[in-house]
Amino acid sequence: MRWFLLLGLVCVAKANLIVPACEDPGEIDNGNKQGTSFFIGDKVTYSCNANYRMDGKAELTCSEVAKLTFEFQPKKPSCELLSCGDAPVVENGVGKPSATPSVPGSTAWYDCDDGYRRDGPGDISCQDDETWQTAPTCIQKTCGDIDVVVNGAYAADTIPATPGTQATLSCDAGYEAVNSSPIDCEATDGGNGDPSWTGVSSCRFLSCGDAPVVENGVGKPSATPSVPGSTAWYDCDDGYRRDGPGDISCQDDETWQTAPTCIQKTCGDIDVVVNGAYAADTIPATAGTTATLTCEPGYEAADSTPIDCKETNGGEGDPSWTTLSSCEEKTCGDIGVVVNGAYAADNDPATAGTTATLTCEPGYEAADSTPIDCKETNGGEGDPSWTTLSSCEEKTCGDIGVVVNGAYAADNDPATAGTTATLTCEPGYEAADSTPIDCKETNGGEGDPSWTTLSSCEDKTCPAFEAQEDITINLAAGENYREINIFAMTATDEGSGLRDVICTPEPGTYPAGAGPCVVSCTATDNAGNSCDGSYTINLVKAAVKSCGVPPQVDNGKVKASAEPSIAGSTTAWYDCNDGYKLEGLNDIECQDDATWQEAPECIAVAECPLGFIRDGPSGRCFKLVTDQSFFDAACKRCKAEGGFLALASTTEQAQEVTAFLSAQQRSANHWINLNQLCGSWQTTEFAEVSSSITWRNNNNADCAASNRSGLAQICCWKRLPAVCEAS
Repeated sequence: MRWFLLLGLVCVAKANLIVPACEDPGEIDNGNKQGTSFFIGDKVTYSCNANYRMDGKAELTCSEVAKLTFEFQPKKPSCELLSCGDAPVVENGVGKPSATPSVPGSTAWYDCDDGYRRDGPGDISCQDDETWQTAPTCIQKTCGDIDVVVNGAYAADTIPATPGTQATLSCDAGYEAVNSSPIDCEATDGGNGDPSWTGVSSCRFLSCGDAPVVENGVGKPSATPSVPGSTAWYDCDDGYRRDGPGDISCQDDETWQTAPTCIQKTCGDIDVVVNGAYAADTIPATAGTTATLTCEPGYEAADSTPIDCKETNGGEGDPSWTTLSSCEEKTCGDIGVVVNGAYAADNDPATAGTTATLTCEPGYEAADSTPIDCKETNGGEGDPSWTTLSSCEEKTCGDIGVVVNGAYAADNDPATAGTTATLTCEPGYEAADSTPIDCKETNGGEGDPSWTTLSSCEDKTCPAFEAQEDITINLAAGENYREINIFAMTATDEGSGLRDVICTPEPGTYPAGAGPCVVSCTATDNAGNSCDGSYTINLVKAAVKSCGVPPQVDNGKVKASAEPSIAGSTTAWYDCNDGYKLEGLNDIECQDDATWQEAPECIAVAECPLGFIRDGPSGRCFKLVTDQSFFDAACKRCKAEGGFLALASTTEQAQEVTAFLSAQQRSANHWINLNQLCGSWQTTEFAEVSSSITWRNNNNADCAASNRSGLAQICCWKRLPAVCEAS
């Protein structure tokens, strides 16, 4: 004998104990939940995915919020996306974010407008606190202040002085500009560097003025100002030597004698490098100058270290270049692995222009047999790379040839070696050879596989009409003929190949009276052959007993299998109108004694309570409770709905509940009851259907559930939907 106990939320075998529990609080978007136990005091912890922050508390506790009301507290949190918002705006520049929205770890990089330079980092990051790092600023490129001019001053036409601005020199009284042309604020390094002023002039006293300036040297006058007759002597800077006199004089015409020049000591031209060239960072190349090797497209430096212009003989001799490198041709490197094949390059190492051909293993062929190429990238600036590799695909037999009036169907697509194909012919045709064809290897797998010899679809032979056995039918008294469904020939399958079948008289109607009736038929097959034949039906007129019209029922309708009815063979079926149910047999027979069996009645059924559904076949009132709960909770829920947990104590009741669930398309298990006891130990052995359920021998807490397939034993503390029933 088995007993049941439903203890609130937990089933305990020895005592009545209510262990309260909370509903599962559920998952959260963009986060995870930890915790699978929901009893009082249990905790559930939430965490957010990367780049999301939690809004609310991470930990929830199952608590009693009101008497016998349990919920997780506090409320379930949510995960909000972390974002720094738009990148900071920089005046005279633009910030470009790497991602939208800007989550922590994403960046924004900045470029300044033409005529401005960046002051600060090139890119900034969105920080974990949802703020951007400090953005750079864009500072206007200007020439700055003009050097001080003794006894005079420059005045610029715009402040600040940007490229294109001019400045004019004004000298003090008694002085004049050595060069009266305005100076210009000019861009440098193609606009990438800061602009600078062109050569600044000076104001000279009316004398020989300053000693002539010698580039890369210095003139030292004997008097200031330099009046006629005074001298100036010259020394050259380090790395330069003087060409001309050591001193010059201020002449009577207030002009200086020709000054010497200082010629730079240089390394001279760099030797020629095949497929490349060195570029010095200064011209002419003096001691300390470096030169970098740039190779032509498709080539790279064997040693990319710059060479140096170095002093010789302690600086007394002319400097010279250190050892030069060379330009070597760039290569593509190894070709990737191809399954069931390999590429072979026509040159090793593979330089730009090299091609490689794919060879596949036996039984395989290249998906694309075009050779791949080692091609330059970025106009030769980048390393060359191989074009897209092909693959080795298993060889296939290709399409099967056309078969007139039929078609082959392969058992594999694509059809590789070993595939078979079966021929199906159109109606009226049959295969000359029904043996499947095969996709077979050729040349030991080296060649392409091919199909074995194809069959063909031939016309079927026109079958003769076979004479049927004589058919004897009994005509009821007063009948002249009866419509019966007799086929005119035995060859009626779709594949017979016959068409345009004409029979006289037509099947189903026969002449009045008794006696033999010969039916003649003709037909044509698909080849145009004519076929004909006949068969005989013997009509025997005899008296037949009839039950008359079937008994009528109020609030229902009846339909007979034949009119007039025939004793021993006619059946009548009954259906009730909506709101009524049958009481008695669904169908009755016209008996051998020419009387009908007792007809059923259509009995009015009471309306179902609000929310319940009338089950047409059984007349019972059911309601689906889709909320999942324990067995005892389901019992109480049905009682609260004004009913009880649906009964299935008899085989008929169980079948009615199962049929209702099937009609509602519910496949899952639903709580039902084998009696009307809920919430206490109970026996099920008295229930008629108890023996149809496999009860577990090691657990006394078994309850019954139903699905559209039948009844099932379910542990009472499982959570299931339920079927309620109203009286």
